[in-house]
Amino acid sequence: MSVTWIASYPKSGNTWVRFLLAHAMGASVEQVDDLGAHIPPVGRVDENDPRLDSDEGLLVKTHHRLTPELPLLERTDRAIYVMRDPRDVLLSCIRYMPFRQAASDRRVLCANLSAPKYARRFVRTGGDPAWALGAYGTWRENVESWTGRTPFPVLTVRYEDLRQNAARELTRMIDFLGWRATPAMIRRAVAKSDFERLRAAEQRRLLARGRPDGARFFACGASGQSLDQIEPGLDEFFDTWFGEHAGAYGYDRRLAA
Repeated sequence: MSVTWIASYPKSGNTWVRFLLAHAMGASVEQVDDLGAHIPPVGRVDENDPRLDSDEGLLVKTHHRLTPELPLLERTDRAIYVMRDPRDVLLSCIRYMPFRQAASDRRVLCANLSAPKYARRFVRTGGDPAWALGAYGTWRENVESWTGRTPFPVLTVRYEDLRQNAARELTRMIDFLGWRATPAMIRRAVAKSDFERLRAAEQRRLLARGRPDGARFFACGASGQSLDQIEPGLDEFFDTWFGEHAGAYGYDRRLAA
């Protein structure tokens, strides 16, 4: 076994899945920055990492599309792909924008747009405009690349199913990975990865740094949201431009009502 990808389009639940898996490994992780020691992002993998040649292999996080240019592709064993309703992804991108700005030394494309204007640009582009120009691609390109025909097994996990029953979905992932875990271990991993618990830990870190109003990684984690909360008519606009692509993966208007 070598690389197992934890892949997704950004803001689709990848971080939550990594917390669940890290805790299922027996780790104790409270901050996003600490996840890399257990499940590193693709850009921070040491090709000499001994885990790459171990029986357990290495879990690696990526938001890249699955293309022949994907690093470590020749060492890939399997992948878990996390999918989320693009309406919720869009709203999460808006809430995440201050965090992106704070973490970057360059101006983020579209960062100065109002929420309604950003939403319309996202819908017309098929995803965040900056990400669409790079390795992530559009939402549809990203999803299609990982859930279509692939040279290795891929397990698709829906964010909405995680929200409904995280223990069941974590069990599916563990079975797919060939790990062993008791029901008690599953319950403990889910409890340690509870969204409110992670958000509280982030708030404590901001307070400790004297930045209680700082940009947050964890916002609300909601699903099935309406875009009309930003501006009336955006749900209809989404259906016109994006509805067919979203519906092809089960995210039709009924799920976002």
